[in-house]
Amino acid sequence: MNETVNACHPRNLSYWDRVALLKVTANPEYVSFILENECEDDFREAIAANPHASVENLRWAAEHTSTWVRKTVVANPKTPADILIRFLNDSHEAINFHEEEAKSVSPMQRYHRMSVEQHAELNGEVLAVLIQRMDPEGVEQA
Repeated sequence: MNETVNACHPRNLSYWDRVALLKVTANPEYVSFILENECEDDFREAIAANPHASVENLRWAAEHTSTWVRKTVVANPKTPADILIRFLNDSHEAINFHEEEAKSVSPMQRYHRMSVEQHAELNGEVLAVLIQRMDPEGVEQA
């Protein structure tokens, strides 16, 4: 029986199996082991997607600047409002930066346009979550 338990321990799993485990496990030992040994964005996104993630785990995931990771943090109902508000501020700064950068480079450089679009989309998702939290019953305003 211990052999089965040990085989499932994250240290015995492949990279992608650890990512998959982190998305679902409620085992704090497994979460701690993985987060102490990994820092890639895949692991930050995985813990943010985990419904058992602690607020501390979500704060760790929220440190990443990737809009992909941040969208997953936003989607977790346990994410504190201060993180959501910080994301709004960060996204506004990123949009301003990329719009300014786009003025000095060829308009054909898609990177800046795509970044602005991603941050604007993230802002929309953050605002939707904040509005939902303020009006959890979804009552339509006249």
